[in-house]
Amino acid sequence: MNYALVIGILSVVISQATKVVTAYIAEKKFTPMIILSNGGMPSSHTAFVVSVAISIALSVGMSSPIFAVAAMMAMIVINDAMGVRYEAGKHAFVLNQIIDDMKELSMKDEAYDQKLKELLGHKPIEVLGGIITGTIVSLLGYFLLFPYF
Repeated sequence: MNYALVIGILSVVISQATKVVTAYIAEKKFTPMIILSNGGMPSSHTAFVVSVAISIALSVGMSSPIFAVAAMMAMIVINDAMGVRYEAGKHAFVLNQIIDDMKELSMKDEAYDQKLKELLGHKPIEVLGGIITGTIVSLLGYFLLFPYF
């Protein structure tokens, strides 16, 4: 079994389940389908890469080339989540507003029937939530599960 991968997947499952709770707290509305979405609090992508990197550091050491690759991948994923994907989500929001305005002007077209996905990236606080989640899961996993691998 691949210990780091198991911990990473566990981090994703916990992060995605946590999104249902945090969305309920923020919006006062129960939306269970958010468990299948990108975006939201905490970032499951961040939790995954952070937990894998920490698990590798704990199990094989920080001087390992494998840890170096995992740490670099974590930095890339975190940067992408807060940068490109977050900006793309903001663009989708604006485009959806334009589409709604065009519908009101009776400019009907099949192309305007589909909304663009807006929840793509993360705010810095959501990424921080993913870092915390990934760290906690990997540390607990190391002390509770690693002896069994």
